[in-house]
Amino acid sequence: MDMPSQNAVYNIRAQEIRDWIEEQPTVMWAQYGIDEIYEGKPISAMFGQNYVFTEEMEAWFTLRWV
Repeated sequence: MDMPSQNAVYNIRAQEIRDWIEEQPTVMWAQYGIDEIYEGKPISAMFGQNYVFTEEMEAWFTLRWV
């Protein structure tokens, strides 16, 4: 998978964290990658969803979850 050159990609498995991310303004984060299907289930259900953040969102994420 091609990675963005200046952003970290966070693979989030916990639904609670994904919900928190998606409650934040959409200009501060984006899903990254394609949600493929494996054995009838989205890969993100098994391996997590990938996100990229703005610098501000990355700081919020770090303060909240790390």
